[in-house]
Amino acid sequence: MSRNGLAAMTLAMAVLTVVPARGEEYRKWTSAKGKFAVEAKLVELTEDADGVIVVVIANEEGKQTRVPLEKLSARDQGYVEGRQASRAGLADIGRKPDGELPPSEDMPSTGDWKIVSASARAAIKKYERAERDRIEKNGKRLDRNQEELAQALKRAVKAANRTGNKDDAARIRDAIADLSAGYVGAENGPALPELVFGKWFPLLSSPDHLTGWDRSNDRIRYSDGILETRENKSVKYAIVVRDVGVRAKVKKEASGGNTTLTLRANDKGNYSAWNHGRNFGIGKVVGNNWVDLTSDQTPNALGDFFEFKFVAVGETLTVSVNGEPLLQARDTTHTAGAVAVGGMGDSLFKDVAVFIPEKESLIADNRKAIEKKGGSVARRKPSRQ
Repeated sequence: MSRNGLAAMTLAMAVLTVVPARGEEYRKWTSAKGKFAVEAKLVELTEDADGVIVVVIANEEGKQTRVPLEKLSARDQGYVEGRQASRAGLADIGRKPDGELPPSEDMPSTGDWKIVSASARAAIKKYERAERDRIEKNGKRLDRNQEELAQALKRAVKAANRTGNKDDAARIRDAIADLSAGYVGAENGPALPELVFGKWFPLLSSPDHLTGWDRSNDRIRYSDGILETRENKSVKYAIVVRDVGVRAKVKKEASGGNTTLTLRANDKGNYSAWNHGRNFGIGKVVGNNWVDLTSDQTPNALGDFFEFKFVAVGETLTVSVNGEPLLQARDTTHTAGAVAVGGMGDSLFKDVAVFIPEKESLIADNRKAIEKKGGSVARRKPSRQ
C-alpha cells in the first residue's frame, strides 16, 4: 500500500476527535434509502461505542440528529469525505487520525510477500481481513493482529523447513522480519476506479480483482479479465443509475440457458436483455413475475465472444449485437437501479463496460460499501475454448 493510499485511508476511517464544525452550510441530507430528508448543517463527527462513525447534523431551529455515516446517501457521504479531505474541512470539523499508522514511504505490504505455504497464506488472508476491519472501525487492534500473524508465520516457517521448502522458508522469515520492524500494510486489491460520464467506462478494471462488484455470490468466478457466472446466477456492479448502457463480449458455455444483461435492478424488479443462440429478447421482472417485451433473432449464427449491448434511456430500451441495432421496446415500470450480468447455466463475460450519459443519471455509488464488506471471488478454471 502506498503512503498516499495509507494516508487517505487513515483520514477516511481513523478515530475521531469530537469538535463542533464551524462555518458549515445548510444543505439537504438524505438517507441511503431515500426515506429520510432534512435541511441541516454538519455539526460534528463522532464515534459510538461500537466504533461506528456518526454524523451529527442540526436544522435551522437547532434540533440535532445523529445518523451513522453509512446510513446516509452516497452524495452526503461524499460531502462529508470532501470536507474531511480539504484543509479547511479538517480544521472545521476537527477530525484527526489516531496516529497508529506510520507514514513510511517504503512501508511493506502483505502484497509484497510471495509466499507459497498454504497455512501462511491463510494466516495472511486472516490478517488482511482483520486489518481492513480495524482501519474501518477504530484502529485499536494493530498489535494483536500483527502478533497473531507473526505467530502463524513462525509455525509456517517450521513446517516449510520440515518439508525441505527452503526458498519459501526464507520468504516467510523475511515476512516475519518485516513484522518485527514495524507496521505492515494489508494488501486488499486495487483501488476503485473513478466513475466516468459521457463515454464508455470499463467495469473490469483489474485482470484478477472484481473491484466495485458485489462479490458475495459463490457461483462467480473471475480471473485473467474473464468473468464467469454459473447456475442461474448474476453479479451486480454497485452503482444505482437512471439512463445507462451496458455492453460486454459474451460467450455461452455448453450448459445451456440464457445469457443476460440487466439494467435498473432494484427491490421491485429489473429490465433484462437475454440471448440464447441467435435468439434475443427484452423483458422485465416485476415482483416475482417475468414479462416479455419483445424478441427477435440475428440472421446469422454468432461466434465466440460477440458484443452484446443493452441501453435504457428514459422509457426506451434497445439491444444491439456486434454494433447493429436489433431490438427496441418502451416501458415505464423501472426508472433506476443497478447494472448486472449473468444468466442461466454458465456464461462468460469480458470487456464489460457501462455508459452513463451525465452525472445527474447517477443516484448512488455504493462501491466503497461493497469493498468494505470484503468477500472473495474464486479464480475461474481456464476457459473451455
